Amino acid sequence: MAISQSQKVDFLLKKIGYTKTKTGLSVDGTLTGTKKAGFAEALPSPLIIADGSVWTESGLIPTTPPGSDTSQVKVYLSGTSGVRLTLDSTVAGNRAFIAYTTYNNTSSARLTNWIDTQFGDNYIIKVYKGDPNSGGVQLSASGSGANDGWFFDYSAGVLNFNDTNVPSGVTGTNIYIVGYRYIGNTGAPTPGDDFTFRDLTVSRNLSVAGLSTFTGLVDINGGGQASTFKVEDLTSGRVTYAGVGGELQDSANLTFDGTDLTVASAKISDLTDNRVVIAGTSGALEDSSNLTFDGTTLSVTGNENVTGRIGGFTQLSAPHGSTTTIAVTVASKTSAHRYNGTGSGSGYFLDGVEAPLLTLTPGRTYRFTNNNTGSHPFKFYLEPDKTTLYTTNVNFQNSYTEITITDETPSVLHYQCTAHGYMGNAIQTNSNVVNTNYDAVLRGGLNVSGVTTTAGLLDINGGGQANTFKVEDLTDNRVVIAGTNGELEDSANLTFDGSTLAITGAATVSTNLTVTGNAVVNGNVDLGDATSDTITATGRFDSDLVPSTDGARDLGASGLEWKDLYVDGTANIDSLVADTAKVSDLTSGRVVLAGTGGEIEDSGNLTFNGSTLAVTGSQTVSGDIDVVGNVSIGGTLTYQDVTNVDSVGIATARTGLHVLAGGIVVNAGVVTFTHAIDANGGVDVAGVSTIANLKVGSVTVTHIRDEDNMASNSDTSLATQQSIKAYVDAQITAQDLDVAGDSGTGSVDLDSQSLTIAGTANEIETSASGQTITVGLPNDVTVGAALTVTGALKIGASATVGITTVLDEDNMASNSAEALATQQSIKAYVDAQTTAQDLDFQADSGGALSIDLGTETLSVVGTSNEIQTAGSGNQIQIGLPDDVTIGGDLTVGSGLTVGAGLSVVGVSTFAGAVDANGGANVANGLTANQINVTGISTFVGVATFTNGDVYIAQDLFVNGQQVTGGGPVVGNDINARNIKATGISTFEGVTGIEGDTNIGIGGTTFVADVSVSRVGINSTAPAYTLDVDGVINSSTDVRVNGVSVSGGISADDATALAIALG
Repeated sequence: MAISQSQKVDFLLKKIGYTKTKTGLSVDGTLTGTKKAGFAEALPSPLIIADGSVWTESGLIPTTPPGSDTSQVKVYLSGTSGVRLTLDSTVAGNRAFIAYTTYNNTSSARLTNWIDTQFGDNYIIKVYKGDPNSGGVQLSASGSGANDGWFFDYSAGVLNFNDTNVPSGVTGTNIYIVGYRYIGNTGAPTPGDDFTFRDLTVSRNLSVAGLSTFTGLVDINGGGQASTFKVEDLTSGRVTYAGVGGELQDSANLTFDGTDLTVASAKISDLTDNRVVIAGTSGALEDSSNLTFDGTTLSVTGNENVTGRIGGFTQLSAPHGSTTTIAVTVASKTSAHRYNGTGSGSGYFLDGVEAPLLTLTPGRTYRFTNNNTGSHPFKFYLEPDKTTLYTTNVNFQNSYTEITITDETPSVLHYQCTAHGYMGNAIQTNSNVVNTNYDAVLRGGLNVSGVTTTAGLLDINGGGQANTFKVEDLTDNRVVIAGTNGELEDSANLTFDGSTLAITGAATVSTNLTVTGNAVVNGNVDLGDATSDTITATGRFDSDLVPSTDGARDLGASGLEWKDLYVDGTANIDSLVADTAKVSDLTSGRVVLAGTGGEIEDSGNLTFNGSTLAVTGSQTVSGDIDVVGNVSIGGTLTYQDVTNVDSVGIATARTGLHVLAGGIVVNAGVVTFTHAIDANGGVDVAGVSTIANLKVGSVTVTHIRDEDNMASNSDTSLATQQSIKAYVDAQITAQDLDVAGDSGTGSVDLDSQSLTIAGTANEIETSASGQTITVGLPNDVTVGAALTVTGALKIGASATVGITTVLDEDNMASNSAEALATQQSIKAYVDAQTTAQDLDFQADSGGALSIDLGTETLSVVGTSNEIQTAGSGNQIQIGLPDDVTIGGDLTVGSGLTVGAGLSVVGVSTFAGAVDANGGANVANGLTANQINVTGISTFVGVATFTNGDVYIAQDLFVNGQQVTGGGPVVGNDINARNIKATGISTFEGVTGIEGDTNIGIGGTTFVADVSVSRVGINSTAPAYTLDVDGVINSSTDVRVNGVSVSGGISADDATALAIALG
């Protein structure tokens, strides 16, 4: 009996789905025997992946198929390059077709590695009946409905019509396919073969027996070692030194032929035997014990480091899919475990398989379920000994560890227990980043197009060749030498800048030293050891010849004299001075000055080109500087003990202008500072100043903004007055007015609501007119003197106002209806509430005005000889001056009492009686129906009485002469326009005063505002019908609505009454 279909499927499921071999029967089969599910199988049976089946550049396959060939994808399009399939002659009925490079030539290479839909939906193979390049018919994979579907094997490039029927019209010669093939690099590195990778990381050693070609930069951070090394752009016979970025380079100015070192110029100082000379601080020549040359061997003490990872990986296998879950368990190791006998005695089992090698595919996520809170947490590492934990795209949870593989995941990882050693095995990720912890041996060549990084030593025993070579621990312009074990290194004591070889320290040359350029020796030089030795100087001296001891050395000797002395400059011989002097170490265009010891020298910081004096850096001038043209100062100009700096032209300070005191005064013109201004002494500018940044204290101001909404909210900007006003006005518009009474509180939206102040019947009455609200007592309130209340104050029949305490509480937090507030707390609370408020006011003329209560002061001023004001504490007192001048008419509706005298320029009309006990002085005539004078009346001019009798109770004097006895009797009214009484005026009858009346007597101001029916005593702007600022005392009785309140009033009630009366 043949193997059942169920057993075949069970074999494939366990092989592919669980990577186990089949030992038990299918659980859903009909055979009798031991049945096992896939997870119950124990023996691993991983898929073996051939080297050519590993697509090492699969990460470069784009999700959307390209329109033309790339380095990884070969394109077969329906309109141009469809592939004609060859019939498989071993299968009858036209059911199998194979893709060959040459149609119908089975000896030609098969076209394999077709890209499937895991890389993108549009990579699906399309099958045509007939040539698609000339209009073939596409066949559906699901068939036409006649059981004629097909299946394509992407890996093998084989098409099968394995349904019941073959599609109608199919022949052995008319089947074509259209799709995409992978043509990129395949396979892991194999000994003996050349291979190419994008990124190659080797954690341990890389051995290459053949030629290695690096087209990109080789980064050997861990140092390099080679028997020989060749850099193609170096020239034979030239000394190699470190160039820009440590790149090896040479120059024709520095050569070595094996015996002689030839340089264009050399600078030599005190040297130590057998040490190579290099340039030290400020060009001083020095040497180092780390760099020596004994005449044959150049020795360098130091190390070379190469960092990075390089290596290969092992072909492994593992289940893959969108997300794959693998169950992790722990059991004792068997002999099959890779690390049996090493580390822990327990090992991981994945889906029942003991520590398998895994192959994980980029683009997939793998979840390893494990109790990570137990004894064996499951994690990933770069090495089997867990040196480096790998966490990229790893999700570690209590019940599982999950990893997502990408093209950047290292090709080899290791899964191990965090608490115990060597429980797991390795993972191959099929990514483009190759790493390994083992030695990789390459029998062929190694081609790297990118940067190669080695963490360890790069040992190139077969020699190296490169267009350029860069060693990072080499320093620019230092000569490269072979150090310990041949390691390339350099020293600051031996440098070469492309033209000059600089040696710092002592240098010993045992053979000839040829210097084709300049040579500078900074130490002691002994030339010759006997008088028979001669010194020939073919060149020219370009320095001073100065003896080591003053007055102790001769130039020439008796019988050995110099022939001629040519001094092209000044020769100082005691007092000998030549007409002209030329100093060779001076530079054209530089200002000459006296240096140390009077030596003539110059500096690049002080130059003059014939018209402009340029000063670079900080210079100190103790005298005057007169500059007719422009002065350009690149650094800081500091002048001390100088009263003025007078510049006719433009003075530009490019770095900073520092004025310690006195300030900068600019009388006119525009001053532009391109850098910061530090003006501790102040800046006084009469003209316009343009300042990029203004720093005041610790605040830097960069702008002055006219921005009504203050949207920038900048702490480095100042606001204009207009924008401040606009912003404050806008903020005040949205404010509420909070109000509170003896009981209850409220608020008024100043934009949409009105505040109503209502009085209590028979207690307080209010009235509003224009912009004034009057709060006062009813008409029948009379207070003759002081009001003293010792008991309860009753208003009406029985109502009692109860005040229990007086609070001095600035924030009014208690909000008590039974407490009074002190003046101080009221002021503090109101000031706090009104700081940001405006006070709107309007006078008889001038229109509506306002002030900012937080920043402005309201001035109440009087008119000369009419009104006077005085401020004291928290009140403004408005009164009349001693002499009041009324420019228009003065109408007194009732009585007018003048204490001293009344001076009227125009006509005064008194509708009632005029009582002038202190005398009346009328300069231009008095017209009255009745004048009643009890004292002396003096008429300077003509007094005409036409409308009645004149009664004089006492004597009548004319020009000082008594004309009659008795006193005048005035029976009619007196109408006066203006009355000025400097003394006491007594009106015994009704005195009518039409209009407002302001009377100031002995510091007490009496104001009658007839427009709103208000009277103020010491209150210049009465807010109530009777507004008294001071003590009201009644020696008899006080009545409210006719009811006496003089007896039995309490202190609390008295306080309430005092509040009600103002």
